[in-house]
Amino acid sequence: MNTMVSGPTGAEGLLAGPDPVLVDKIRTRLVQDGSDPTPSRVALALHAEGLVLGDRTVLAVVAALRSELAGAGPLDVLLRDPEVTDVLVNAYDQIWVDRG
Repeated sequence: MNTMVSGPTGAEGLLAGPDPVLVDKIRTRLVQDGSDPTPSRVALALHAEGLVLGDRTVLAVVAALRSELAGAGPLDVLLRDPEVTDVLVNAYDQIWVDRG
């Protein structure tokens, strides 16, 4: 079964994660400090931004940062899905997914 994920609502909706602006702020802070995106470092960076968030949000930011730094970014969600057999990216807003 082939499906196409297209357009901003399609691709971003399927591959949704934590707020990209928040992730960018934390990424910048961690790069300036030379820190790895561990849960404790992310929690400290969030606190330094004046934010106190729950464990679920901290772990979502950790996962997003690790995905960007050592994975396939927003495609990681699709690549980890055991039902997905193929992912074809034509453009940032044209992603074909085969669930064989």
